Formats: sequence, C-alpha cells, structure tokens
Amino acid sequence: MTNLKICIAQTSPRSGPEVVPESDAFGSLTQNLKTTSELVERARSEGADLVVFPEYWLQGIVQDREVGRFHPVDKWHRLTNSGALQYLVHPAPYLIEHLQYLAKQHGIAVCGTIVEPKDHTPLKEPTSSPFAHLRTNTAAESSSEWTDYIRRVYASAGPTEVKESTQHVREGDAKDLPTKGTHSSGTDKSEEVDTMINVAYVFEGGTGNIVGRYVKKNLWISERCVADHGVLLRSLADGCSSETT
Repeated sequence: MTNLKICIAQTSPRSGPEVVPESDAFGSLTQNLKTTSELVERARSEGADLVVFPEYWLQGIVQDREVGRFHPVDKWHRLTNSGALQYLVHPAPYLIEHLQYLAKQHGIAVCGTIVEPKDHTPLKEPTSSPFAHLRTNTAAESSSEWTDYIRRVYASAGPTEVKESTQHVREGDAKDLPTKGTHSSGTDKSEEVDTMINVAYVFEGGTGNIVGRYVKKNLWISERCVADHGVLLRSLADGCSSETT
C-alpha cells in the first residue's frame, strides 16, 4: 500500500482592486504567487507528496461583488457585479504555467483552482508571461506591457461608462444566473473576456504535467435553499420547490 502525505495550505491571499491599477495590474497575483512558491517549497521540505490550495487563492473571488440588489427568486442571494475583476483572468495560462514550474522544480504535486476565460481568443494580448521574473528574481519586464493592455481593455475613459458584467459559468444554470451589473469598460472592448469558468487543476510532481482538470459545477441559484442545514427555511414564494428536504 502506498502512503500519500498531503499538505493543506492555508492562505490569506491579496485581492486585486476593482479598478485597474495605473501600474502593475497583476501586483496582487504576483504577491500571491510568491506566497504559493514559499508554501510549495515548505510542503516539500516537510515530506509532502501533494499540496492542496484553497479556492480562489491566487486571483481572489473575481466574479462576485455585491451591488446592493437581491436576486428576484432567491432573496438571500445578492445580485453581483460579476465583471468587476475579470481583468485578473487574462493571465490564467501563465498562472498555470508557473504552477507547472513549481510542481516540476520542487518535485511535489500541486492542486488548486484557476478562474480562466472560456472560448476567448484575444488578438492583441501580450504573449510574454507577466510572472516569468519570479523564476529568476529579476525585475518584471512585461509588467508595463500587460498593464497598458489591461487598462486599454477595462479602464473607462469616462466615469459614467458602464457595461453588463461578465457571466461566471456554473454548468447547467445559465437560466438562473444574475448577469446584470455594471463596471467600467475600456476602449478596446473586443478583447474583453465574455465568459469565465472556475477550474481545478492537479499538476504532477517532478514533471509539472496536468494530470487532472475539473470544471466547477454549482447548484442552480433557485435551488440553493436545499443546502440550508438540511431544512428549507424559505417559503415557496421565495423560490423553493418544497418546504422540507
């Protein structure tokens, strides 16, 4: 029987600002990756075979920002501005690439979630990794290039310019998702991310290969009341199909 030592990483990630920074758009991601590198190295030094990170530990909760209104069916679920931090999903491929590097470099399997674009083919996005400097402890050469790009796409030219927020996909429940919110929009809208998915990855230790990829699925919003401690506390008028589980 093979023994597997698993390390559960407890982190307190930095969240990115809802307004795109004027410099270093991915500063929060860079800091969270530095913390991740330290924890991966520590886990391996303590003999772990696998280190598991919590959901949203790199990008923060990019799809949920309250706007003060309630869902018309589920009055306990606030409508959210799901597009507020969508700029942080653009470098998802480079976050994955860096996690593969860590798994290979330290010989330990790494598991965690990445919120990434779905069916997104940008034409003007920089092609260099904004995190490559973390491997060599040098200055971030592509930081300004990425920041300029992100600001063109998402930083509004005027304070009143808004758009419908990006939908964060939960497989099977598009009919229930509140997708209307507002946030600043930039001048190059063709490059915006239209849909995001939350994906759990498993990277093999020693090779960095992706050996597991799982797209997160959720209950429909109108059905989430069934998860309230086994007893439905909301009436039929609030969107529940029954009063008992």
